[in-house]
Amino acid sequence: MKKSKLELKNFIWNIIGSTAFGFTSLFFMIIVTRINGLDKAGIFTYCFANACIFWTIASYSGRTFQVTESDENIKDTDYFYNRITTGVFSIIAVTVFCLLTKSTAEKFVLSLLLTIYRAIEAIIESMHAVVQRNGELYKAGISLFFRTIILVIAFIVVDLITNNIIVTSGFLIVINLVFLFFIDYNNIKNKFNKSKFDSQINKKLLHLGFSTFLYSFLSIYVSSATKYAINSFTTDDIQAIYGIIIMPASFLSMVSNYLIQPFLNKISSSINNKDKKELNKLLIRLSLGITFVGIMAIVLCYLIGIPILEFVYSTELKEQKVNLLIILAGSIFYSLAILLSSAFIAMRKTMEQLILLIVTALSALIISNQFVKFWGINGASISYLVVMFVEFALHFGTILIILYKKEKK
Repeated sequence: MKKSKLELKNFIWNIIGSTAFGFTSLFFMIIVTRINGLDKAGIFTYCFANACIFWTIASYSGRTFQVTESDENIKDTDYFYNRITTGVFSIIAVTVFCLLTKSTAEKFVLSLLLTIYRAIEAIIESMHAVVQRNGELYKAGISLFFRTIILVIAFIVVDLITNNIIVTSGFLIVINLVFLFFIDYNNIKNKFNKSKFDSQINKKLLHLGFSTFLYSFLSIYVSSATKYAINSFTTDDIQAIYGIIIMPASFLSMVSNYLIQPFLNKISSSINNKDKKELNKLLIRLSLGITFVGIMAIVLCYLIGIPILEFVYSTELKEQKVNLLIILAGSIFYSLAILLSSAFIAMRKTMEQLILLIVTALSALIISNQFVKFWGINGASISYLVVMFVEFALHFGTILIILYKKEKK
């Protein structure tokens, strides 16, 4: 296959697969809400949030870290073993967390099953990194796309038959295992640089990827802090309603990320060339683009957002219109923070970024708990807006200082 055709095929299938897979949580939430009701949907939302948090342990440094590995002594098999190790860590971590927070038996079992499901995803991701390194990213995209379809169909069928979200979630694990052994492993078995388990290399990978893991962990926590506050101070049906009205914000963040991705090379190039004017122009244009998309989303949701969500989820949401708009406003700040974060990465300002996230995470913990405790779901939406603004403001202020110092030099 010609290089240009292969690159196009890689691009198209990666977009299709990644986009489809990005909507799995949305599909699961719709299914649970319509089949099992609001209370069960609230439980599922909380437990899926747990699985996402502990998935950052399982995926650890992530696929990009593996794809860009330059140490010839570290093989793809080492990353595979490392993902098994971190996957076990994630299962232990969610177990300890549920015990410490005195979760109900249902929330404990469901959190555990969903974490195992996502831990297997982390192992599959290490296989996708292998095909990506070999220039065959389309295979990962195809796998993601068809796995998403099968996961969603199976979730609907099993939940309709059993009306049990625990049994249904257990089937997700089975499907992931089937894809791991019969699809994704077949894609790499002839390209896998096989090696025996080496505990020293495993420890080295844990050490090298720690800052990347911590950053991912804190990022997920910041966006999920309100869900933990809701679990502590309100009821499962409120958790479900919040999970519904925050979905459009998740979609907006994904669209914004698509806007940013094509310009990452230009951002990196302008930084490497010390072209401050070009960097400022790129950041301003992208910021305006993100803000425009966000405002359009707010206008659309003001006009038709609630009726659409009510139809999709079969749940009355008329009283949540203001909360929906507040959350969307928060999502604009979150998307702008992602843009600035990309600039931090290009500048290799890892420590500064980590410090900012630690401050944001602490703010999220305090603000979310206090707002939800006193104002319930209204406090949850306001706290989301405030926390996302804090994250944006910290990134914006810091990048101004960094650029000012560079100019002085």
